[in-house]
Amino acid sequence: MSSSLSSLPQELLIEIMIRLDSHSILQMALTCRAFHRAFQSTPVRYIYELGMNSLQDAGSGKSTDELLVLLRDRQKAWATLEWKDFTTAELPPSQPDFKQSAGLLAKLDTSHSTIHLLVIYLPSPTQPSRTIRHSIDDMQIYEFAIDGNQDLLILGEYFKLPDKRYMRLHCCTISTNEVHPKATPGGILEFHIDENKYPQYNLSMMQITLADDVVAFSGYWREGRPQLLLWNWTSGLLLFNSFEDILPDRPPTLSFDFLRRDAFLLTSAISSGQILVYRFSPTVPGMPVRVASLGLPPTVPPACVTYIRPNSGQFQPRSTPEMLFMHLPESRIHIFSIICYLHRYMLLVRSSTFLRYVDDSASEARDVPWEMWGERESRFMEVDTVAADYM
Repeated sequence: MSSSLSSLPQELLIEIMIRLDSHSILQMALTCRAFHRAFQSTPVRYIYELGMNSLQDAGSGKSTDELLVLLRDRQKAWATLEWKDFTTAELPPSQPDFKQSAGLLAKLDTSHSTIHLLVIYLPSPTQPSRTIRHSIDDMQIYEFAIDGNQDLLILGEYFKLPDKRYMRLHCCTISTNEVHPKATPGGILEFHIDENKYPQYNLSMMQITLADDVVAFSGYWREGRPQLLLWNWTSGLLLFNSFEDILPDRPPTLSFDFLRRDAFLLTSAISSGQILVYRFSPTVPGMPVRVASLGLPPTVPPACVTYIRPNSGQFQPRSTPEMLFMHLPESRIHIFSIICYLHRYMLLVRSSTFLRYVDDSASEARDVPWEMWGERESRFMEVDTVAADYM
């Protein structure tokens, strides 16, 4: 088979190789001289070097020759930390905590009688820094989420009526604060909590998380268990509601993070700690399915985990405008802050590790001890701080 394949014209070998991942390209190139000659071609080298840097082409339309030169130029700049230009973006001193997405920073300013959303577009090689501010009137906003590549802003509102409590997610554009054109008609996702069924539920904190066309609401209450709601914000469908359906094997706490639009993880502080991986449909309502539980390393002497929380960058399946390259979504790094007795730890894991279990066709959930995954596919270290201090 290899001799007949190696006899193909080089143009066909190149077409075959550019459809492989980087590791497969390298394995093929080391097989024979014909494959190695194809490996030296610009199209194959470009795909290979992109993959080795966990990148993919962003569809700029530039020629492969030009893109390969620019990719290597960026590799060299990162390796030596030699910047071609340096620009300072001024941030308000009273607003230190910003959410970041695709070259912009956003923050809710509640220091005035009217809530404002402050958005700072960071400078790029072609555009200067700019700032916009939106007034948010007549809404009790607790939380928000942004996706700069979709020009998407989700505002989380919570308010009470005599017999019900309402949660609303407003789907707007970042640039104009108007209803997003891809949102469900009216741009509002609404859910109410019945006072008769859940009289003890008083919201203390909410978290909103985005993954493409799916948005998650995590509610934390003064009494009662944390709750999770999943919506498709473009169709308006409520995909999952933990008030009515009990999530399989859910931990007492609800530390949530998306893996991609059809998968998420929760963390559990039981014993030495666990990471629970779930799969669900992003378009049809249904019960999420636990596909794996990944154990954390036991300590010596044995001690229970008292705190474990994920803190990761946003899932981003789209390229940022004007960018030549984008990171592979599965290369995203998940950072976990862990407190075990008097010690603090940081765990770093690529999404691809968790997604392997999501894409597995196994019918039963897998319980995976630390030594079967963590020693090879993560970095675990003791630290003096927590991951929330990192962007």
